[in-house]
Amino acid sequence: MLGVYEMLGDYRLVDKYLEGIDKVTAADVQRVAKKYLIATNMTAGVLIPTGILPHGGGGLSGGQIRHAAEMPAIEASR
Repeated sequence: MLGVYEMLGDYRLVDKYLEGIDKVTAADVQRVAKKYLIATNMTAGVLIPTGILPHGGGGLSGGQIRHAAEMPAIEASR
């Protein structure tokens, strides 16, 4: 762990980590969430079950892969 903190700049940061976490307020979290957790920054994925793959099959191992004919549009709420 000390090696990780040394890569971040100083191994003594390990002693300041919890102190820094304690300084974060609910207002800080809300401010950052409003800035970054917005619809234009969103990436959405939809997983559609296609059935049970045979033992050892699927993906790069040679099992059957099927794709959904159409994906419904996902609209981000603003």
